[in-house]
Amino acid sequence: MRLINVKTYELEEFLDKPPNFAILSHPWGHDSEELTFRDVEEGRVHEPGVGSAKLLGSCRQVVADGLGYVRIDTCYINKTNLVELSEAINSMSRLYKGTSLCYAYLWDVPDDDRPDKPGSKFRTSRWPKTPQVRSASVAQRMSWAAGREAKRKEDIAYCLLGIFGVTMPMIYYGEGGEQAFPRLQEQITKKTKERF
Repeated sequence: MRLINVKTYELEEFLDKPPNFAILSHPWGHDSEELTFRDVEEGRVHEPGVGSAKLLGSCRQVVADGLGYVRIDTCYINKTNLVELSEAINSMSRLYKGTSLCYAYLWDVPDDDRPDKPGSKFRTSRWPKTPQVRSASVAQRMSWAAGREAKRKEDIAYCLLGIFGVTMPMIYYGEGGEQAFPRLQEQITKKTKERF
């Protein structure tokens, strides 16, 4: 497992049990807004024009919370390696379960918005808990993705893998939603015996 050291901003590999770490849940932005695996490997974390705000802000917060490592998917996944990319996407929900802290990067929530503020986006969002996820019907779980936006259409299908407790082999990243959703439905049907 690769984690980012929050003091050196370098990737470190852990073959056995990793140390306690935080993970950043965030929407992927345009390529110019995201640090990539290659950027981190080549030490371009502070270069102008490289989308380092998420990484640097996350590292500051992780240090403040007393941990030494963070996992940010745009930085630790070598997207040029299809096997690694497939493994990362299929294991994402397991990683969230095994983390010490999970930060949600809510880019569309204004800085002055707080959960206790009337009309807050925090109040209007639905945050299902694990038991609610397990007891929800297939149709209800699918509806959670209805208004979701993603950089690539297939990412909407991939984000549902953990919610349904299924995996699926990657054909190639960039396959499109038209390819990914039928494959997802096939895996869900195999597991739940429910038809679409």
